[in-house]
Amino acid sequence: MCELPNKIAAMDEFNESNYNRLQIVKMFFWFVIVLLIFSSSLCAQQEIEQKNVLVLTSYSPTVPVADLWDKGIRSVFDASSVPPVKTDIEHLYHHRIQDHHYKKLLVDLYHYKYSKEKPDLIIAIYSAALDFAIKSGSDLFQDIPIVFGGIDRQSVENRKLGSNIYGITNSTSYKETLDLALTLHPNTRHVAIVAGVDFVSRQSLREARKIYRTYEKRITFIDLVGLPMAGIQKKVANLPPDTVVIFIMLLKDGDGNEFTAVEALSLISPASNAPIYSFQSHHFGYGMVGGYLSDVESNGKAVAELGLNVLKGAKPSNQPIVHISNYQLKFDWRQLRRWSIPEDRLPQDSIVEFKVVTVWNRYKGQIFAAITLILLQTLIIIYLLHQRQIRLRAEHTLKDRLIFEQMLSELSSEFTRISPMMADSKIFDSLSRVGAFMKADRGYLFRFNWDKTKFQITHLWEAEGIEKEQTVRGAIVRDIFPWLYENLIKGKDIIISDVAQLPGEAARSEHKYCLKIGIQSFLILPIQVENAQLCAIGLDAIRNERKWLQEDLDRLRLIGEIFANALERKYSEERAKANELKYRTVADYTYDWEYWSNMDGTLEYVSPSCKRISGYSVQDFKENPALFREIIVPEDKKSWYAHSLRSEEKLKPGEIQFRIQRKDGEIRWIEHVCQPVTDSQGTLLGLRASNRDISVRKQAELDAKRHRAELTHISRIATMGELSASLAHELNQPLTAILSNAQTARRFLAGDGIDVDEVNEILNDIIHDNKRAANMIKQLRALMQKKELEFTSLDLNIVLRGVAGLADREAFTKDATLVLDLADNIPPVHGDAIHLEQVALNLILNGAEAMETIDSQSRELRILTAKHDDNTVRVSVRDQGTGIDETHIDGIFEAFYTTKTEGMGMGLSICRSIIEAHGGRLWAENNPDKGATISFTVPVSRD
Repeated sequence: MCELPNKIAAMDEFNESNYNRLQIVKMFFWFVIVLLIFSSSLCAQQEIEQKNVLVLTSYSPTVPVADLWDKGIRSVFDASSVPPVKTDIEHLYHHRIQDHHYKKLLVDLYHYKYSKEKPDLIIAIYSAALDFAIKSGSDLFQDIPIVFGGIDRQSVENRKLGSNIYGITNSTSYKETLDLALTLHPNTRHVAIVAGVDFVSRQSLREARKIYRTYEKRITFIDLVGLPMAGIQKKVANLPPDTVVIFIMLLKDGDGNEFTAVEALSLISPASNAPIYSFQSHHFGYGMVGGYLSDVESNGKAVAELGLNVLKGAKPSNQPIVHISNYQLKFDWRQLRRWSIPEDRLPQDSIVEFKVVTVWNRYKGQIFAAITLILLQTLIIIYLLHQRQIRLRAEHTLKDRLIFEQMLSELSSEFTRISPMMADSKIFDSLSRVGAFMKADRGYLFRFNWDKTKFQITHLWEAEGIEKEQTVRGAIVRDIFPWLYENLIKGKDIIISDVAQLPGEAARSEHKYCLKIGIQSFLILPIQVENAQLCAIGLDAIRNERKWLQEDLDRLRLIGEIFANALERKYSEERAKANELKYRTVADYTYDWEYWSNMDGTLEYVSPSCKRISGYSVQDFKENPALFREIIVPEDKKSWYAHSLRSEEKLKPGEIQFRIQRKDGEIRWIEHVCQPVTDSQGTLLGLRASNRDISVRKQAELDAKRHRAELTHISRIATMGELSASLAHELNQPLTAILSNAQTARRFLAGDGIDVDEVNEILNDIIHDNKRAANMIKQLRALMQKKELEFTSLDLNIVLRGVAGLADREAFTKDATLVLDLADNIPPVHGDAIHLEQVALNLILNGAEAMETIDSQSRELRILTAKHDDNTVRVSVRDQGTGIDETHIDGIFEAFYTTKTEGMGMGLSICRSIIEAHGGRLWAENNPDKGATISFTVPVSRD
């Protein structure tokens, strides 16, 4: 009985514990539910908004390209999670979209269908879809970005696109594919064009024909456009030879029957007697050979990737239209076999598909391995047998080579040590050693003269037992062996293993000689050493016929070069001695003072003429080489040192004029010319110099210069004489004004009321007129002075205005109008003002006189200045006279040439001398209308 209460208490305790646990589970359950609700709403808030893309296609959903475009576009959008994209496709049926009523129904349908859920992006495939999206869908798709594809670049350029339109253009491969076909079939004379009557075929054909017009002069085009399918099959079966077929597109034939492009191609290809080429990858494998094929699926991917970037907010404004060329050069192996086109003629990177795998292609690895194993075993056996022979031959060759190299080294050393005069005897000895080593019966050395007209055997060795032959010793080889001479002079090796190999008629003399003395084989090699005469070395085999190896040629050539170098050393030494003797003979008796100085300043040679020119003997200069510099006058030493340094640094000839003081004190002018002497490596060895006494010539030049200055001064005096009347008038004006103003002032002063301001004004006028007369007299005195050229920086316009002031009155007396047309922007010039005034004044007076015979109303004399080029300023004096006789226009500047009855003909000649002394140019030319223009240039001042 006691146990029952205990059990009841225990039960109550258990129930209370379970209740508490249940409450905790309930609370946890509700917490989870609240958390899930909150999380789902949070996730919903954070969910990325889905984007809607509407794809408008120009074609029907049944055409082959539909699946390819759809696959390419969806592969990009399906892979995108940011943002997720929902894609809708609408097919416009390009053959129906041309109907206005059908187009209006589509617009109404799409307006209803997409009014609530408008697309975020429109992708237009081909031009019909793009035109629909831009024009017909302007209200429905307003402000929605458009991305297009499948349109060529030219079609896009002809359209006016908005700022929210992007796209990818493709170029057609019509030209590339035709060029490919013409390359693979170079004899092609005809190209058959196959196309349908549907909208797409006609549009493609139009574009292809534009491109193919440039080929019409090279090939004949056969038009198979718009025919029924049966007609096309019949035509392609009877195409003329040397024809290829270009399949453009055919979706509907001339009878209105509709096909897919691959169906049409599959029907045409079996009937064709010529290979077919096309442009689309989805046509591949249905009977065409191949071509540059457009990959529709890749185009779809590219358009979708551009559209995805637009959806993400990346506006490609810098380049909204992108051009791509994703063509593949593909060929059908079966068609290549059918038309016998070898694969090695295909362009690089070509893709060949549908190859039939042969047994060789499938198992060539295993077959090759088995054959290789058998061959390897055979080769190992052969190799082991042959190796012993090779080793024996190598040992013999090595021994033979060591003997030759030792002999070569000894010969080279011996010829280096011996005197050049002993070269001949040493060559005779060495020929015997070389001939014995190379198992020859005769050895010889030829030598040409410098003109290569004479060719003789200079050294000849014959082995023991060989009869001594006298025919060729010292004879001119050209006369005896013309064929041999012609070949050696051209540098050809003569290698004859059997004299029967000699060319019959050309080498008749050589063949006869070989038969006479029994030569069976011979070898002759031309040897050309730098800066030496051509040589040749040869060997004869008389006892036995000899086959000459390359090793024989190489060895004999090395020996020949040693001999040729030794002979050149000998002849060079002989020439050097002869040249030295000749040079000393010429220099000793030359009129000029010659010397040759070494790099250390010592004098290698001084000619005896130094005594006559300088007063010092040869011994004086040899004992004191610095004497030459010491006798140069101090004023000219700076120029001498600059010239000397320049000649040594630049290693170029130089010349200079300077003065020396003779031993007796007399000053003489010297014209010095020097030539640096270098060795073959360009190292300076010394200087050769020639000094000529030009004192008489210098004095003549100074006298001529003084006479020119006097003549120029006389010309100015003569010009002033011509202007005397005008100058008197010009001076009379200010003097008369001074007198008039002075008399007026005196009357004012004699009156009762004196106006001080009026008197001051009169006195100012007197001062002004006085200055005017004084300046004129000063300018006239300057022109009358006799002086040398003094170059300064001048404003040429100011000089010409002063001259115009002097000449204006003279021009007026000749009814001529003097016009100054002076440029404002000309730079200062470098010249002498007085002499330039003389030139300008002479030209102005000549121009005024040239117009005396014409109507007085046309007598305008214009003086112009302008910038001639970057370095000179041009002055022109243009008259309106009768011009200059073209036959004498180049001679008017010559001395004593004149057309005036009382003229001396010196004015223009002096003008030219003055301008040339300034470093300018003076010339004359007739004007296009009338009159003549005389111009001169003056250098720009660099100060």
